[in-house]
Amino acid sequence: MTLSQTLYAIDTLNNPIYAHIVEYIKSFNNNEGFMFTKETDPNRIAIKKQMEDLLDDGLHSGRSWSSMMRTIQDFYKGVCTYEELVIMKNKQEEWYKQILEEDEQNMSK
Repeated sequence: MTLSQTLYAIDTLNNPIYAHIVEYIKSFNNNEGFMFTKETDPNRIAIKKQMEDLLDDGLHSGRSWSSMMRTIQDFYKGVCTYEELVIMKNKQEEWYKQILEEDEQNMSK
């Protein structure tokens, strides 16, 4: 999971037509997590399906989906700000870049 994906998801969810999905994420509190929870309420089943269709780009493992969803939940609960996520994303991208540069150097030896 990259924080770029998370920020893109937040940007998408900030559209008022997805307010019901934001509320689902904010109020979600199931120990089985976003990926493995089996909703029983028809409305929540529909919202969960919409959320997955909207946000899952097919590149997520269970762990990356969980991490992204919990970060989104933290954002909407006010635990972190958008600006803090952007700073973390920039640090993450710098770290990835550094790793790639080190790998290239090691391969050329």
